[in-house]
Parts: sequence; structure tokens; C-alpha cells
Amino acid sequence: MIRPINNEIHIATNLLTKSQCKTLVDLAMQYTAIHGWTTDRHKEYKTTDIDIGICGGDMFDACNDHLKTTILPLMAQLFQLPISDLAIEDLFLAKYSATKGEQNMLPKHKDDSELSFVITLNEGFKGGGTRFIDDNVTVSPTNCGAGVFFCGNRLHSGVEVVEGERYILAGFVRVFPSTPESTAKLKSLLKQAEDH
Repeated sequence: MIRPINNEIHIATNLLTKSQCKTLVDLAMQYTAIHGWTTDRHKEYKTTDIDIGICGGDMFDACNDHLKTTILPLMAQLFQLPISDLAIEDLFLAKYSATKGEQNMLPKHKDDSELSFVITLNEGFKGGGTRFIDDNVTVSPTNCGAGVFFCGNRLHSGVEVVEGERYILAGFVRVFPSTPESTAKLKSLLKQAEDH
């Protein structure tokens, strides 16, 4: 099911299955047991994460499959853009934890991308979600496999996780318009996001 908040923010439930989400979290645990989490990849708004682009193996393959078969086709549909115009720039699996000394939230910011998404990969935490500051809306999907899709230049924050750990798959998507229609659509989306 898809629920639009407005033209630039959409919520999708049941995007990935519980089994697919569990597989990604399990692969993240295996990867970080050997390589650890990175905490300094994003210059200004640092996340505790795994860069999917360099992790390789089963996690890379699974995420690429989800991008090709589910995530990017849905983004193209939601934002009325040709899928050939969409390119993933940064894909990462992030962890937010209520444990003292670990990252539990992300301050307000804008992504360096035309489009972005956040997909919840687990249950059993409290708090968390994406807060859209200018819209005064918080999207807090607590069921795994649910996601939010939005224009990356909308001011937003990662809501504090107050209990447990929350794992998300997040992506920054670039748009390279190939037609006058997609150029106009992108300009319209970006202008609407800037006006908020």
C-alpha cells in the first residue's frame, strides 16, 4: 500500500518482506563482526552505517536485487520519472541505538540528492522515524519492510530511538532527466521542496 503525504513524501508499507529484512540485518551483523561499523562517511551528518557499494558479497547482491526489482521501480512510479533517469549514488545500512554512547538520532539536514528513501529493517525498538521539519510530519514505520520516499532536499531529521536498536536501508538517488517532461517534473519537485 502507498500513502502520499504530499507530492514529495510517500509512505510504502510491505516494500520488503520480513524475511528479506531479516536477511539484510543478519548480513549486516556478519559484516560488522569482521569490519565494524563506519561512523565518518558522511561529512556533516554522520551515520553509523555500512557502505553497501563497497561491502561486496551477499549483502551487495541482495541490496542490488531490491533496488532493481522493487525500490527504483517504485520511486520512478511515485515521482513520475522514467526509471532510466534514476541512479543510486549512496546506499547504506544504518544503525540507530538507544544504548548510551551510540548514535540514536540524526539532526535536521538535507540530503545531497534529488530523491531519498529510508526502509525500516527490523521491529522491537521504540522511537525512530523521519521527521519532515517544514511539513511538521513524522513518519515512523515500526513494521519491517515499510519505507518513506522523498525529495532529498527537504529538511528532515532522524528521530531519536529511545529503546532498542533500529536498522534502516537508506539511499540517495540522483535524477538525470532524459526528456523535457522529466526535466520539468524534476524542476517542479525540487521547487516544491524548496518552498517548504
